[in-house]
Amino acid sequence: MFQSAIRCALVLCTLAILCAPSSTEARRRGYYYQYYRNFEQNAATDVSQNGGSSVSIINSSRGTGFGATVDQLIRGCSQEAIELKNWPFDYLAQMVGADETQRDTLQKMQNVANIEAGILGSNCPKEIPAVPSAKLDTLQQGLDAFLVALDAVRPAVERFYTALNDEQKARLVAIYVSNNSAKDRPDQSRRSNRNAYREGAAGPQELICERWASALREWPTRQIEANMTLSDIQHAALYELTASMYRTAATLITLCHSEISFTPVGQIDSKRKRIDALAQAIRMIRPGLGNFSDTLDNEQKIRFAKIISSPQVLSPRRRSDDDD
Repeated sequence: MFQSAIRCALVLCTLAILCAPSSTEARRRGYYYQYYRNFEQNAATDVSQNGGSSVSIINSSRGTGFGATVDQLIRGCSQEAIELKNWPFDYLAQMVGADETQRDTLQKMQNVANIEAGILGSNCPKEIPAVPSAKLDTLQQGLDAFLVALDAVRPAVERFYTALNDEQKARLVAIYVSNNSAKDRPDQSRRSNRNAYREGAAGPQELICERWASALREWPTRQIEANMTLSDIQHAALYELTASMYRTAATLITLCHSEISFTPVGQIDSKRKRIDALAQAIRMIRPGLGNFSDTLDNEQKIRFAKIISSPQVLSPRRRSDDDD
């Protein structure tokens, strides 16, 4: 498990439907891409103003620090529920030219999505605790809720996709190959097109592990040492925790690796794998964080929480004559 209000969260269907060749559909595709861009710009603004904002589970702003990334991911649970409820079902039916039977299957998929969106919204964390270990527990809660929602929606998506003929399925995956024509454009156009393609087709799913790993590597060991007076035992616990962060970052990339899927069901499976990898990463670092926290006194715990929550590097604490 919530690494930005950047781009659509549940892209598993949305990304698959922006593919018709007509000028009307091209405009629709442009709308969704612009939506992604606006989503990202709003995220950057919110992070700079509030130190973190509502973001989807699969996204987070790079460089905001460990604590801010965790906060963003927690808030993203509710955003995922909104995106799940707002799947463009009518547009999907129009895109594939669904017949009566397929529309019935699609309607059932929409019903399931609406139900699960409501359940997910209810189960998402409503508050973000200040205590670092509690932050991770809260994030774990949100990730687990999202995994349950994905598992509940998948069968309905699979039934709809199975009901389509080969031509209709081909239209759903056309978005992934539509930009191949960019190879005939000037180099700059090709680069821009490839960037748009990456963001529109697979970007959010591909970035979650990279960004969470980056957050783990941004664990503020130096800031903690500079702003807290630690005993030898506390230093040892901190170094063990820091080592766990780096080991987990390395493991995370391995756990997340998967081939890009060209089908809605495959997209769900890929997203589930990444969210599950994020949840496993939390389970890997949680014991070390708890062990370090247990060595701190109450005053140190307050200082520790402040360091983790701040995206800025705090001024080093001045040592007194009484310090060891």
